[in-house]
Amino acid sequence: MRLFYVIYTTIALCVLSITLVGCGEASSNSIPTPTTPPTKVTLTLAQNPTSTFTPTPLVIDGTRIDVDLGEFYIRSNKSSEISGVITFVAKNVGAIEHELLVVKTNTPSNSLPLKGAEIDEGYAGEIMARINPEELGPGEYSQISTTLESGIYVLVCNVPGHYSAGMYTNLIIN
Repeated sequence: MRLFYVIYTTIALCVLSITLVGCGEASSNSIPTPTTPPTKVTLTLAQNPTSTFTPTPLVIDGTRIDVDLGEFYIRSNKSSEISGVITFVAKNVGAIEHELLVVKTNTPSNSLPLKGAEIDEGYAGEIMARINPEELGPGEYSQISTTLESGIYVLVCNVPGHYSAGMYTNLIIN
């Protein structure tokens, strides 16, 4: 009889525990019900300018140089390279159109001559390659190949006002 009492008491305590847990207030480990719907946040490359991209162009001629263009900077994965065929793969990580000019010049990159709010392309140096703004909208990438000889080059965004805002970087070809 005593065994029956122990089994009955154990079962009763288990049922009581399950009932109390199920009917009690929410515990601190429960998942709260949101009072407002969640907001989806999409991280763009413009919000994270240190990110790198790896688009896969269809054709690469010679050496590849990746270039990120954002508000208001140009970052390249190389600051020097050997002469020959260079393919620039430009990615617009910003929210507005950008342009990429490759200019051969002996003028310091921060002192290129201006014509209004743009560099004066007739006096800045020799334009070796260009990716137009229509080809480089927000989130898009484009590529261009050119042969570069030894010298000093400047990569520039020549959309009005962008050069003055700091959108240029040096490239030395050995």
